[in-house]
Amino acid sequence: MPVAHCIVTETCQFEPINPVDLWAREAKQSPDEMTVTVVRRCQHFGKPYGVIANLYLPTAWSKNKASVLQVGLARALAQYCKTSLQDVLVITRMVESGCVVEAGEEVFW
Repeated sequence: MPVAHCIVTETCQFEPINPVDLWAREAKQSPDEMTVTVVRRCQHFGKPYGVIANLYLPTAWSKNKASVLQVGLARALAQYCKTSLQDVLVITRMVESGCVVEAGEEVFW
């Protein structure tokens, strides 16, 4: 963990690089446990964001580390989708220990 689920516009022009590598570089973190899923949206209503990302982080991490990861994700997604930072929305959710199942086992921190 961290895990980012990203919804992008159908017109997003992807940069030919792994978004995890961009994120790790922007956040100055190891990419080993990072995960990014990118999905093209079908329809969108309301404020026109080009990229909306839900970021899931463990509650054991400090506010500073969470800040670095969410800002780094926003910058990486702007680069990856070749758009401006004003077009990117990141919503961070802190996940409690025991609320993640990986490989069939609950994960505790």
